Amino acid sequence: MIPEILVDVRRAVRFVRLNGRSFGIDPQRLGVYGGSAGGHLSLILGTTADKGNAASRDPVLRESSHVAAVVAYYPPTDIRPWVTDKTSRYYQNYPALQFDPKLADACSPLLQVSSGDSPTLLIHGDQDKLVPIAHSENILREFQKHKVVAKLLTIKDAAHGFRGEDLKTVDHATIDWFKEHLAEKASGP
Repeated sequence: MIPEILVDVRRAVRFVRLNGRSFGIDPQRLGVYGGSAGGHLSLILGTTADKGNAASRDPVLRESSHVAAVVAYYPPTDIRPWVTDKTSRYYQNYPALQFDPKLADACSPLLQVSSGDSPTLLIHGDQDKLVPIAHSENILREFQKHKVVAKLLTIKDAAHGFRGEDLKTVDHATIDWFKEHLAEKASGP
């Protein structure tokens, strides 16, 4: 279920930050991307980072969960309706959404946006029926309100998923975003 998945992805970032140098990775220059559910998780990482728990006995948990940049393709940004309506197709077809509705706010990136969030590129098709583009438009407004560096690339006539020339456009935009925001100058807590 999503709350447990969020713990796992945050721990993965912390692990890479702790061990990054031994992997040849600069832990200050981590970027994440994903599509659909993976886009949701990427946004969660970008909007809910913490500095770690300095008092933890676990060295992984002492590390920050901060990422320096995010790219999210057609991400769900407010999952509250999908978790609270047990008759919805989302709740019925996606077991990860079958958790305590009281936790839905904390699992909705739209509600977690703050001024310290990671630079974020949203990419969404304007014909997406599974996760309507309003999800990206709504969180973009929140990013703008909090003065977070963010951009929405709308793929005309695309649904949920990209193919052909659309995929090439998305790939180039993703690479360019990471080049810009993971450059040597990028740093985080």
